[in-house]
Amino acid sequence: MAFTTFSLVGNGLLLILIFGLAAQVDLLEFRERFKKPVGICIGLVCQFLFLPLAGFCCVKIFFADNPVYGVPLLVTVSSPGGSYSNWWCSLFNADLPLSMAMTTASSLLAVVALPVNILVYITLAYPDAGDVVLDWGGLFLSLGVVVVGICGGLYVGQKKDEWRPNLNKIGNTAGVALIFLGLFFSSNSSSPIWARDSNFYAGTTLPCLFGLVLSLAFAYACRLPKPQCLSVTIETCYQNTAIALAVILASFSNDDAALCAEFGYAADEKCDVVGAAAGVPTFYQVVQVISLAIVCLSGWKSNWTYAPRKHSFWKILTSNYQPVAGVEDDARSDGTDRLSHGGPTGSFLMDSASRQLSRANSRANSRANSRQVSLFGDEYNGVDFTDLGSPEALSRSHAERMRMRKERRTNSRSGGGSGSFGRGGTRSTLEAAAARLSETGAGGGGG
Repeated sequence: MAFTTFSLVGNGLLLILIFGLAAQVDLLEFRERFKKPVGICIGLVCQFLFLPLAGFCCVKIFFADNPVYGVPLLVTVSSPGGSYSNWWCSLFNADLPLSMAMTTASSLLAVVALPVNILVYITLAYPDAGDVVLDWGGLFLSLGVVVVGICGGLYVGQKKDEWRPNLNKIGNTAGVALIFLGLFFSSNSSSPIWARDSNFYAGTTLPCLFGLVLSLAFAYACRLPKPQCLSVTIETCYQNTAIALAVILASFSNDDAALCAEFGYAADEKCDVVGAAAGVPTFYQVVQVISLAIVCLSGWKSNWTYAPRKHSFWKILTSNYQPVAGVEDDARSDGTDRLSHGGPTGSFLMDSASRQLSRANSRANSRANSRQVSLFGDEYNGVDFTDLGSPEALSRSHAERMRMRKERRTNSRSGGGSGSFGRGGTRSTLEAAAARLSETGAGGGGG
């Protein structure tokens, strides 16, 4: 494994970016995604099965006789865990905890799945080509950087809340630097990405678009919440082009006469297969940015994110609406009333004291409700709680829960009595609801 200046700088920037973004995630929400891993499993299927297959099909169609383009494309579509997928999810308020969980899971699984996919598809695409020998050490190094960055960022983010704004700024700066580093390297080659043939553009663009449409449709068909559907789509499409670039720089050589001849260079012509190969992940990254910008903007306006569509564009970019464990989301389906704990980007969570207070209040409210139900058994103020299974009773029960919820919020804002989380407030609310249920039951024939 050759350590070039480019690979060292690239992996260093990748570590800083992942570390800064992971520090913004609520650890309890992160764990919750692993306890209910449906979204993670759906994303892994899209990342390791659908997208590599789409890339292989494009290689057979557009690059069947050109391993200088075909091999980098196969490496790119097989390299999940793109660092900027987390940034897109945080920027447009898709489900960031799921995004980070998917990045972690895919990076760990990629230790096995990535080399298997690459070996299988390269063998199928170029069975007689032995000119390219991939550098596996550089590939596994980049995967290790992603895992270390996520684990370290999660730990520091929970221990040092006050560091989050600065860590987010540093991480975003590193991400922008990564993009410019790739663009600089490709544009300074003898074949920049804006001077390629039509097969190059079509073959590099279509796998990303195919993965985008298929992953979104698959996640939605599996009934994931809409913000999680958007996160799965972003994670599937946004590949870790830093891994692909590192592998290309270590695996291709301009001194390889056979490879240069296969790409079309004459014996007396200066060969630049490294620059040509590096253009594949670089242009793929351009396609990612454009396509995901369109999808994220459409998702925001269609209520597929946590950010309300009626807020200004600048506000949703600079504010946070990510869920916090133990805090109730009072959002309405039309997006007019969203989470109330948003803050500037980099303050993705409430401060430590506010978060602890909200969780304590939520637990106190739950315990108080449990005591009231157990105290009065199956009957309270003449209402038989065992007879609430009929459709009519369930409908009335749902209406009463909505009224109780509204009253708790009103009591909490007014500060009167013991508040919505105190015993007195909960008891009085329950008594009022039981009385209304009793009246409704009498009028509806005792449903």
